[in-house]
Amino acid sequence: MMDDGNLDAMLAAPLDDVADSGFSSRVTARVIKIQEWRAWLTMLVPILALCALVPFLPLEEFTHAIVRVTPVIANSGAISLALAVLILTFMLDQRLRE
Repeated sequence: MMDDGNLDAMLAAPLDDVADSGFSSRVTARVIKIQEWRAWLTMLVPILALCALVPFLPLEEFTHAIVRVTPVIANSGAISLALAVLILTFMLDQRLRE
């Protein structure tokens, strides 16, 4: 007859290992290799694309635009407030994660 104690003992007992001749470990190793390869691709493709584009970027125009815009951004109250809110939000998030 099945009672709660017997059922708990049956469910708590570890199951025997399945004889798969190393299939699970081979599949796991293969999945890990594929994930690592995809992680490298995810990182390398944008870097290579950026390296290919850098010679064609108008760096002198970017520099002039940054020099003109930087004082305007630094003197803007709204942008300073938004930046302060972002910094405080980031700090609060870090504190809550600890």
